Amino acid sequence: MKAEYGILNEREQMIILRLYRVNKEVVKTSLLNLVPNSYSLDKYLDHLKEYNLINIREEKVIRRTFYISITKKGYAISRQLEYIQELLKMNFDDFNIDPSFSGDNGTVYEINNHNNGKNYAKFVCLPIQAWQIFACFVGQSWNKISTET
Repeated sequence: MKAEYGILNEREQMIILRLYRVNKEVVKTSLLNLVPNSYSLDKYLDHLKEYNLINIREEKVIRRTFYISITKKGYAISRQLEYIQELLKMNFDDFNIDPSFSGDNGTVYEINNHNNGKNYAKFVCLPIQAWQIFACFVGQSWNKISTET
């Protein structure tokens, strides 16, 4: 999907993951190896800044230098991207999605690995008249996603 729809494209994800992994302010030119040219880099950085995922600081000493750092919002999104990359590397034949509780108020599902017994995620399906609410537990926090049905 394209960035015009508010979704980060692959290059923008690579940029924000680099900033997450480095976890400090970097010179803009150090990100050039992730993109085809400096015009593209500027476009990607502008989009990330528009969504408040990065900070751009300009400094003039001998020439203009731009420093890029990740925001708290960008850090949170990067952690989720890192988690997704981790999941992509796993063998999902070992995973099952099991209903652990079901009742009138909804069903709790768990995603776990039966080989190592590790529980990776939980999500809850709660039917409420015209709305269906899903809560997804990943890591240490619950994320609530509402979708109209």
